[in-house]
Amino acid sequence: MSSERQTLTATLPASTPVEDVAAVERTYVGIDIGEKTLATVAPAGATPDEAVAVGDEGVIRGYWNHLSKTTARLDETPGVPTSAEAAVLASDWPLIRDRLFEVVDRVLDVVESYPRPVLVREALDRRATAAWCYRHSRELGAWLIPALLEAIDSEAAARGVDVIGADPFRSSRVCYRCLSDGYLDRRTFACGNDECDVGIIDRDENAALVLADRGRFGHRRHFYEENHA
Repeated sequence: MSSERQTLTATLPASTPVEDVAAVERTYVGIDIGEKTLATVAPAGATPDEAVAVGDEGVIRGYWNHLSKTTARLDETPGVPTSAEAAVLASDWPLIRDRLFEVVDRVLDVVESYPRPVLVREALDRRATAAWCYRHSRELGAWLIPALLEAIDSEAAARGVDVIGADPFRSSRVCYRCLSDGYLDRRTFACGNDECDVGIIDRDENAALVLADRGRFGHRRHFYEENHA
């Protein structure tokens, strides 16, 4: 874990700038922030079996649900001072924060296991995310994805790992192999091309592979996808 993070309290670090990296003898590694796991990591050209799932989303969801329910009850109780909510946040947020940092460290460990890696993550427009800036939203995803991406960017910069952004549009809905549209449910992706042997696979693994290829091939990947739609 980088030393800069030891001083963090309730605010995650702002994300670092994303820069273009020359596609010469590099391993483009896609990161998908997913449904059943916090992050799925896969290099371009790999298969779903080679993808690595990092972090159980259910653990953080448990912390989040407790924090949300407790603060909701405080909001609804007349006469409760704001200091009470601050005390709950001070108690519960470190559990969420520490779990996120464990996931981020593991993600970067996996990325660095590949030769000359380039981390490819979803290019999302976002502002710096405080832990409770969405305090009136009871949805975990309202802050988890940007918070996790910010932390990944910061740790990647600390480790000297290059980061580029890939367009996330439909990254979960096209087959990583044949580029055809497919069908989603909460856990899986089913390729819609009867001639493709991908069949039904984990949706997060598919998305990580799509993002890795988008990072590797850039606009050419989009051209191929548009002409296979």
